[in-house]
Amino acid sequence: MTIFRFEVQTLLVNSVMGSLARFGRRFLAVGWLLVGIAGYGIAAETSLELFTEDYPPLTFERDGEIGGGGTAIVREIMRRAGLTATIHLVPWSRGYATTLRQKNTGLFVTALTKEREPLFKWVGPIASTRGQLYALKGSDLKLASLAEAGGVRHIAVPRDWYLHEILVNAGLNNVHAVANPHQALRMLDAGRVDLVALNDVNVEPMARAVGLDPGRFEVAYMVSESPKYIAFSMKTSDAIVNACRKALAGMIADGTVARIYQQSLPGLIPPARLNR
Repeated sequence: MTIFRFEVQTLLVNSVMGSLARFGRRFLAVGWLLVGIAGYGIAAETSLELFTEDYPPLTFERDGEIGGGGTAIVREIMRRAGLTATIHLVPWSRGYATTLRQKNTGLFVTALTKEREPLFKWVGPIASTRGQLYALKGSDLKLASLAEAGGVRHIAVPRDWYLHEILVNAGLNNVHAVANPHQALRMLDAGRVDLVALNDVNVEPMARAVGLDPGRFEVAYMVSESPKYIAFSMKTSDAIVNACRKALAGMIADGTVARIYQQSLPGLIPPARLNR
């Protein structure tokens, strides 16, 4: 009987000690996770609100899901940085205005311009595009300079795009700001404007999305080559921004960005290094 009681006691002790050991390992793992987060200076409960627009093939919404190569890169950055982020697809001007005002917000894919640089904290580039003026094919409208664009009736450009800023800052007074690129293309197709200012990567998919033939449009002038970034609000902590920079640098180095480009952005050249 004594031996039996001893064996039972031994089993109970071993069971309790095993449970404590397992609990200790879990507690230690959670502790290290919290230490890691604290090391970045990021509060564990921090959640980001990220904004983008319908900008295929980099960002778009299909069947209620926000996708595209740019979105895939941003989601992986958030995962590697240990951040929780909700992505909203909204008109560009709304996302831009919200990111200017509110903390823990970001906007992608955003062109970095001299005027915008002090307004945001930048991570990237995650893509690069060419901003161009497009005319109807057969119009024979070719420009030798941006100043010549001031001689046409109207130029349609999405409101608050970097191209909008460039045209206005160039002193053109025939710029007509519209809600989105689709509206700009429809106006050009209908002959309501002579030029639209859009990016090379999305003229074709955007034209097809509204039932227009991309072959109807041709380049009249190349305005600017434009690297694209995630623009975080100035009220977003440096710790969050630096964690995202570190994550993107790792993705470029290990080939993750290149693989996303191969899958989602064929024909485009992925960024070779982190600039900001």
